[in-house]
Amino acid sequence: MKKFLSFFICLFATTVYAQTEYDVEFYSETADAILLNVKVYNVKEKDANDEACRAAVETVLFEGVKESRTHKQPIIRNREQAMQKNGPYLHRFLDEGGYKTFIKGCMITDKGKDEQKRKYFTCSVNVLSKAMRQSVTKATTGGGFGF
Repeated sequence: MKKFLSFFICLFATTVYAQTEYDVEFYSETADAILLNVKVYNVKEKDANDEACRAAVETVLFEGVKESRTHKQPIIRNREQAMQKNGPYLHRFLDEGGYKTFIKGCMITDKGKDEQKRKYFTCSVNVLSKAMRQSVTKATTGGGFGF
């Protein structure tokens, strides 16, 4: 029993520690794109760009960017409802990398450790938000997610 409990605790600690976290900050925007700085934690350097790009896209898609003038509102206002209605499309878009079509550029601009000794990478991500909005809206039945 002790071995099982020890194994479970180690597995739980590893899972909690290994979860990718990110912070997204607004940098600038144009009518067609938005530039975000994304700080990703708990990833290897080779995975930092991919994780940052996905985090940037998910932020524009599901959360919006409050500091932005043109991207305050998310493209998809209700993530759970959208996943129910358009799960296969969103799976291809997010999990299979369809979103990469809408990344104009992504590069690591900083790396280090924070106050809690967590390793991080900061990436500058340029998302073609206007094209992404048009594509997501067109690809869903009934004109999209609330538009």
